[in-house]
Amino acid sequence: MNVKILPNTGLTLPFISYGGTALMVNFIEIVLLYKILKRK
Repeated sequence: MNVKILPNTGLTLPFISYGGTALMVNFIEIVLLYKILKRK
């Protein structure tokens, strides 16, 4: 039974999935979030 709630492609889990690209994207997101929160 497939109700199309979750995509049937693989999703990367933050800091759990291995791979340089996933780790780099997670790091960039944290840096951007930190800079936004620090500015307020």
